[in-house]
Amino acid sequence: MIGWYVHDHGSGHRRRLEAVASHLDEPVTGMGSGEPAEGVGWLPLPPDAVRAPALGPAVTDPTAGGALHWAPLGEPGMLGRAETVAAWARASGCRLLVVDVSVEMLLLGRLLGLPTVAVLQPGDRSDPAHVLGYATATALLAPWPGSADRGPRSRRGAGSGSRDRRSRTRWTGAFSRFDGRPQQTDRTGCPAGRCAVLVLGRGGHGVRASDVREAASATAAWHWHVAGDLVDDEPVDHAAVVEHGRVPDVWPLLCTADVVVGPCGGGLVADVAAAGTPFLALPQPRPFDEQAALAQMLDRSGLAVVARRWPAARAWPRLLDRLVADPARTARRWRTWADGAGAARAAAVVSGLARAHPPAPWGDSAAALLPVAGPSR
Repeated sequence: MIGWYVHDHGSGHRRRLEAVASHLDEPVTGMGSGEPAEGVGWLPLPPDAVRAPALGPAVTDPTAGGALHWAPLGEPGMLGRAETVAAWARASGCRLLVVDVSVEMLLLGRLLGLPTVAVLQPGDRSDPAHVLGYATATALLAPWPGSADRGPRSRRGAGSGSRDRRSRTRWTGAFSRFDGRPQQTDRTGCPAGRCAVLVLGRGGHGVRASDVREAASATAAWHWHVAGDLVDDEPVDHAAVVEHGRVPDVWPLLCTADVVVGPCGGGLVADVAAAGTPFLALPQPRPFDEQAALAQMLDRSGLAVVARRWPAARAWPRLLDRLVADPARTARRWRTWADGAGAARAAAVVSGLARAHPPAPWGDSAAALLPVAGPSR
């Protein structure tokens, strides 16, 4: 059995598990406190912030003096998580724990005697907590090509660093839940001219209805689609804009688009790469400069045009024309980022490590449990 921890922020972590699961050669159980992954067994974990929201700034030492990211004193959710994972690991005969992403879960896995795989993210991961977590991992999995992992941000980041860390890193290329899915060519949603698709997901950005309205007004030859939630939850109210709200299956829109516009999260980038569509990346503020670092990778590789903030209305025509100048070349370049085999490579790494580590002889027998001694007299 393989365990796979999924962080509950956004959907990209969950989508990565879903993409890899079908390629694994032994059972996998996902776990986390967010929405369950599809197609795998799921172990619900207690949230790790039960008391913390009520306490606000009064949370006691949440980073353990800077050594960790989140381990507040007196937080019952932390104990509940540890108990749940430990009991499951014993009962399931777990061989390996994949962590996407959490330093504390990496440490818990290792303290339970499990080999761990850390799924990496771009950005500056040179803080003490990341250094500690990565040092304890048996392997590090980087879901982007090794050729992109260079430059100032990358040298401070997850996939680079010390010689030991690089020797444990496996670069798989990006992978998407849409890998291998046939392209869709139905353009009925764009009756005339070109089509821009703005993909926003469930939030974590600053795009307002007025921003989209001004962009659409400045690009008369373009038809716009919006998938996801605008930050102000107001209607765009423009004849050239179709608002879809949250879209369970965004693949048809990605294929319809002449250009995709959106935040520079790893999940969306992988999905756009699978479609081979030109991409205008809008990196959003994230811890450790994650999206800014990923945008820098894409820009350096010639895979995307990057706008550090929402472009002014007058800039949109030039930006969109630049993006559609050579769509065939863009599609070819995307294949260097995601060639469709990344999920299979990730599964091969995980399965190989699981086979190399037989399950601990915990079993379910009472003999495996040491009795708790009473107080000595």
